[in-house]
Amino acid sequence: MAEVLTMNPKMIILDEPTSNLDPIGARGIINVIKNLNMEKNLTVLLIEHEVSSILYLANRLIIMDDGAIIYDGDPRYILEKYGEDILENVGIRIPEITQLAVRLNKKGFVISPFPLTVKEAVESILKKRDEIEFIRSLRKGSGEELKKKEGLELAKSLKKKLHLNLKEEKSEEKAIDVKGLNFTYPTGKKAVKNVTFDINKGDMVALMGKNGSSKIKTSKSFTNIVAILNLLF
Repeated sequence: MAEVLTMNPKMIILDEPTSNLDPIGARGIINVIKNLNMEKNLTVLLIEHEVSSILYLANRLIIMDDGAIIYDGDPRYILEKYGEDILENVGIRIPEITQLAVRLNKKGFVISPFPLTVKEAVESILKKRDEIEFIRSLRKGSGEELKKKEGLELAKSLKKKLHLNLKEEKSEEKAIDVKGLNFTYPTGKKAVKNVTFDINKGDMVALMGKNGSSKIKTSKSFTNIVAILNLLF
């Protein structure tokens, strides 16, 4: 990474950067990536099939399957709306706390905002608990209304703090603009199938997919490592 940074790149592509690292080393790499993105406004594309430790950093999530993009958008929205399909049919791992939230939502216990980390889940569940207790106190006429209102205000304050690390202003300048990306092996097997998307300057994007979904082949095309058919910038 140090060698790459000496070239002052506008964008870096990282293929499973924390693979085979111990927890302390992995956290160190994650902090470096976070600082590069937030302080240097460096566009980052992270390729992972295990994203528990990095998903909360991304402001965009792209999920690939069988060489094609099947989901692309805000990580929280995608996992809340399509988490069940991702778990059951796509075959990739999402954070355990997010899996729990998907299953709780299915049972009618909606956690909001939808959590990507344990911290977010705890705060959301505490807020839910305060709301339930406040309603119960009103029904019982227990005289605890003011206390519960204060608890709700605290929960709202904590919720706002959880989002302080998100960028308020996003650049509209494109770092990458891919249209109709295809790749076919000499054997005739099609690996990348008409992939189209763009990435804005300064974005932190997570590219997910199970092994063999052509994540690496797609990302290598950005650096001209492989010959690509029908690639337009």
